[in-house]
This record gives sequence, structure tokens and C-alpha cells, in this order.
Amino acid sequence: TGKGTVDPAFWTAVDEADAWDFMTRPLDADGMFALWQRRGRLGTWQEVVEAMVDLLLDEPRDRSALPRDKAREGAEHLAACMAFGKSLVVLLGDATPSDAQGVLTSRECFPPGWSPAERDLLLQRPLFAPAAYGRLRFHHRTHQDYLAACWLATLMRQDCPRSELRHLLFAQRADTLTLRPALAAVAAWLATVDADDALWQRQHRQDLLDAAPWIFLAKGDPRSLPLDYKTEVLRRTAERFKGRSHVSIEWDGPTLKRFADPALAEAVARGFADPTIPEDVRADYVVLIKRGRLHGAMPAVVALAATTHGSRQGRQVHRAARS
Repeated sequence: TGKGTVDPAFWTAVDEADAWDFMTRPLDADGMFALWQRRGRLGTWQEVVEAMVDLLLDEPRDRSALPRDKAREGAEHLAACMAFGKSLVVLLGDATPSDAQGVLTSRECFPPGWSPAERDLLLQRPLFAPAAYGRLRFHHRTHQDYLAACWLATLMRQDCPRSELRHLLFAQRADTLTLRPALAAVAAWLATVDADDALWQRQHRQDLLDAAPWIFLAKGDPRSLPLDYKTEVLRRTAERFKGRSHVSIEWDGPTLKRFADPALAEAVARGFADPTIPEDVRADYVVLIKRGRLHGAMPAVVALAATTHGSRQGRQVHRAARS
């Protein structure tokens, strides 16, 4: 698809969805364009990711040898194995674990009953990409995290105890719940991946509020979160770090844009004006205001900039506004 021959409205839709990661290969770009033509929009980030998984798993030439449902099952299982194995690659072929020198082998990452031919068929799909030294990875890291979350959601629909889910994603000491850092993206996706918003998913979101509410500034698709929950994310994040001098919170520009909602402007302005919140967090709020175009919160930024001009905090606000 040549950019010069495509309706400019499509490029606007890609930009608004911050979906440029899925425009790096001709196959991905064509799939995105087909999605936009079919729907008249791209939809939420989660809808885009799901649609691209379907596209990249589909192979009309070998559907009879590997049905789509089975391909999806294998991809989810592989993604979960890699996520919990803290690996971004798997070793191809029939190597044994001892040969892999600590790297997962593709053979050990599939559900029971998969034949070598079925494994090969799946791994040839464009959902995956070759890596160095006979290894394979998901072409888009987002797909690995998303599909691992889908695998967990499938377990929960099959009545997996919620205590097991908690144990997989969190560590608990006394009354303190801590999110396992390597699984932060998976946990964020799991907060929205169940379309029915089952009780276990709502309880999982509560666990994330207790353990690490700020992950939605960098992971998953916060646009799919309920508005009152996003307000609580901001409140809990500010509350957690009150009184500290400096705090480092991971954020991602496109994810901040997805998190933002004009209805959040008042809550953001209120938090931004709170002098007990660390300067670093207030600077992050400026980025949220800018990326999310929360015009209703801008007066609070202007007021602080005017009263802190030339100070360290003023410089932080200025740098954040340029991010």
C-alpha cells in the first residue's frame, strides 16, 4: 500500500490510534487498511491488536492442516510459556532443554498432542519472526503480552481458582501485594481482555489498584478501562507516592494518550495542584495532559509554571511539556 495513493483519513486513523507499530511490514499495513475499510475506523488499541492477531494467524493455504482455533490455542500457549519463562525468543527445531543453554525450546512450549508438522505450520505464520542463532520471536512484542493474557483469561473461564492467578502475577508478603515486574504488561492486558468483564477480571483490576495502579500509564489498553477506574488509578498513584522527594514511573506516550479522557481533566488538575505529590509525578501529569489533550487541566499547569518560573520544579514542568 503506497502512502501517496491511500485516503488521508486512513493515516489520520492510524495516528489517532498510535498504531504505527503495525505499519512496519507490507502485510501488516495492508491488514490495517483492510480493517479500516471494513469498519470505517480502527477502534481501540485492543481491537486493533486482536484483529492483527487474527490476520497474522490466518493462512488460507493450510487451514485444513491447522484450523484457526487450534492455531490460536497454540499461539496463546506459546506466548504464555515465553512470558512466564521470561523469554522473548524460543529455540527452533528438536533441541533438548540441555542443548538450549537456558533458552526455551519451541517443542516444550506447545500444548500436549501437537505434532511436529502442526508446530511447524504455526511457527511459519507471520505472527512470528526469525531471530538470531536459530531462534524465533513474536514479530510484535505486544502480541506476546496480549496472547499470554488471553491464555490466562481462558484458564479463568475454565474455573481456575483466582488464588492461582494471584500467585502467578503477584507476590504477597504480609498485607503487601507486589506485581511481578516481568509480567506487568500481561497483567495490564488481563484487566480488559474479557469482553464480559467477569467477576475475576474486576477483582484482578482491584489487585492492580492495590499493587501497581501506574502500570496503565505504560501497558495494555487503558482506553478500554471504565472511566471511574481510571480516576481511581490517578488517585491511588498520587496517594502511593505522597510526601516523597523523587519518584520514577514508567510511562509511554501512546499509552498515556489512550488513558486520557476529557472527563479526567478535573481529577488530573486536582492532582497536579496537590503540593504533597512528588515533582516527578506532577511532571508526568503534564505529559498526560499534553498527550491526552486534556485542555480542561491546562489552567493548573499554567498557574504552576507561573509561580515556579526558574525553579527546579518549573524546569521539570517545562521539560515535561516538551516531551
